[in-house]
Amino acid sequence: MLAYLLVRGSHAGPLFAYCGGRPLTCQRFVAAVRQALESAGVQAASYACHSFRIGAATTAAARGMEDSTIKTLGRWKNLTYLEYVRIPRQQLATYSAMLCGYNLFRSCFSRLYHCCHLHLLCDFAIYLPNAS
Repeated sequence: MLAYLLVRGSHAGPLFAYCGGRPLTCQRFVAAVRQALESAGVQAASYACHSFRIGAATTAAARGMEDSTIKTLGRWKNLTYLEYVRIPRQQLATYSAMLCGYNLFRSCFSRLYHCCHLHLLCDFAIYLPNAS
């Protein structure tokens, strides 16, 4: 990548372009990535242009980039960019464990259970009891 950036230079325009300056299309880019993944033995059919938008937005958020910057870099006009940021499962599990530890939270759901006869699982999914 660094070698490409040295050849490309720092002029304005698309990051990936052919020698004449014509931009590399998303379809051509994904085709090249899929070919590289398949030659490495990776199932590549599920990779698409949005895979890279998701990856870039998620990485930027994980590194603490401001939401407004993520939105601008991704050329999003509204809050749609929030749907592209993925929170890792381990991080979600940590947050869930933190919530399970709060006495107020436990107390609230305990009251809900006793009052409404609902069953509560630790992942906060609520199920109605089986009809008898």
